[in-house]
Amino acid sequence: MKANRNVSLRGCLSVLVPYRRHHVKKYHQWMESEELRRLTASERLTLYEEFEMQKQWQKDEDKCTFIILAKSLVDSGVTETACMVGDVNLFLNAICDDPDSDDSRRTAELEIMIAEKAFRHKGFGKEAAILMMVFAVEVLRIGRFYVKINRNNVVSIQMFDKLGFTFVSRDEYFNEVLMRLDLRCEVARSLAVRHHYECVDDYPPDRTSHPSV
Repeated sequence: MKANRNVSLRGCLSVLVPYRRHHVKKYHQWMESEELRRLTASERLTLYEEFEMQKQWQKDEDKCTFIILAKSLVDSGVTETACMVGDVNLFLNAICDDPDSDDSRRTAELEIMIAEKAFRHKGFGKEAAILMMVFAVEVLRIGRFYVKINRNNVVSIQMFDKLGFTFVSRDEYFNEVLMRLDLRCEVARSLAVRHHYECVDDYPPDRTSHPSV
């Protein structure tokens, strides 16, 4: 989307950058994992389809995507693809089965994936969620966040519970739980300070042509 096209978000552990063409091959390698596809409810795509999807995501105004980079690796000077550990997405104005929904709030569904096993359970998912939500509150004017989590993904459920998300409903068919968080501007600002949040409009645009695959 236009709002994050050239934006990077920085925290204590991670740097979030827009999803670019040079990220696609590694992202595709991640999604070859049956476990990751199951946990993220994703379909298996060909590499060509993945490039087409990335191109579409840049245009979609109802989807905001960042790639999560490990800040320690970024600071070490290795290539950006070597720094990739996962991604974080927002689906704006997502329709969720919430009986207490308030139509006056702009809503979004939040989705996080830490694909690199070496970086799981180390705070990257939590920080990525916080950086994305602060950006969403301040720039996209989102007031309510939802997450849909596989019931077997206990670690993610516990993480979002610690972030203040509350249980809304259970979907037996998809084996998911729905959780919700209302985030006020003043709370978002407090989180931003605590996690040394920076939003910088400095990320260079794609300069390469569509690669052959």
